[in-house]
Amino acid sequence: MEDWRRIDIDALDPEAQIIAEELKPEVAPVSAEEVQTRISTLRSYISKGAFTDAIGFLTEDPPYGADDASKVSVNH
Repeated sequence: MEDWRRIDIDALDPEAQIIAEELKPEVAPVSAEEVQTRISTLRSYISKGAFTDAIGFLTEDPPYGADDASKVSVNH
């Protein structure tokens, strides 16, 4: 190890590693029915021409994370 200055010390530190579970936010899972309800509301805004209301509706409380039933129905 002649070139010791190029060793990445952080790669060897277990506390510097991020695991996948730490990246997931703590939010309640969203069901497919909730998403469909939000989609129909969004379509209603768009059909009325209320585009700023539609954007506000989407960004106010975006659905994040699906419940297990939704994941199965999408993947199969």
